Amino acid sequence: MIEIHDSNDLEYVSGKTGYVVQELLGDSNTEYTVGCFCDRQGTVRGTIAMHRELLQGTTYRADVGDFPEVRAEASKIATAFRPMGPCNIQLRISDGKPVCFEINMRFSGTTPMRARLGFNEVEATLRHYVLGEHIENLPSITQGIILRYWNEMYVDHKAFTTLSENGKLKNTQQYDLLVEDYGVRR
Repeated sequence: MIEIHDSNDLEYVSGKTGYVVQELLGDSNTEYTVGCFCDRQGTVRGTIAMHRELLQGTTYRADVGDFPEVRAEASKIATAFRPMGPCNIQLRISDGKPVCFEINMRFSGTTPMRARLGFNEVEATLRHYVLGEHIENLPSITQGIILRYWNEMYVDHKAFTTLSENGKLKNTQQYDLLVEDYGVRR
């Protein structure tokens, strides 16, 4: 993303192919991501809203809350589009109101976070669209703090080579594997 601050910036991007120019709404402190799930008829069966902070384009901190105006706007958008299954709507507060700037008709990067809190749209998708089960409303989750962090995994070179060549490992216990825990203890 390139922010345009003056006519020189605009001239620079206008000469590029594949760029989309859009208004920068609000600021990064007012950004929300809302997961929506819709059934076969396009009926919204649940929403979960997160006030989020981004790092390199990825949510690294999320505060799940009720955020009624944000959820209502996302639900209104999902109702209008009537997607089948998951839909992720991103909004920012601009002039005191939530305004959508991106819609993704797919599972998003925060899907595992939402599932961990009980809003499991992957399971709902499988049950409804694959198994043909009737889907009830997903639970209304309005509390939770999520912090995402990076860690390293150290894989035995022999295990990597064997897996690459054969597509499987016969005895995984014979290989060394270390996942860095950075002091995180259960």
